[in-house]
Amino acid sequence: MLVEDEPILRMLVGDFLAELQITVIEAYDVDSAVAALERCPDIRILFTDIDMPGLLDGADLALQAAERWPKLHLFLTTGKRMPALSRMPVGCEFIPKPYDLDKLGERLRAILENE
Repeated sequence: MLVEDEPILRMLVGDFLAELQITVIEAYDVDSAVAALERCPDIRILFTDIDMPGLLDGADLALQAAERWPKLHLFLTTGKRMPALSRMPVGCEFIPKPYDLDKLGERLRAILENE
């Protein structure tokens, strides 16, 4: 699942991952992401921007997802500085923006292929 509030970036990353044969469910905020996670229990990766509109941000989403869906692989990203470790679930990876799409794709494919 890709959670990004910037439509162009969400489309760019989503299209890139789809070209790599990675099925992508997109969400634009925390509420739509939680709804999708509840509907689709087979989601294996959550890649979310931290800076999101609404009361909860991407770090809140990752913390909630780690508790509710403990088998999810979690990734946080932002163009700002890395969040405090207390705002990152154990095992969550941080990828700073701007990120290299090829490296991101390689990392996600490696996870999917090794499960």
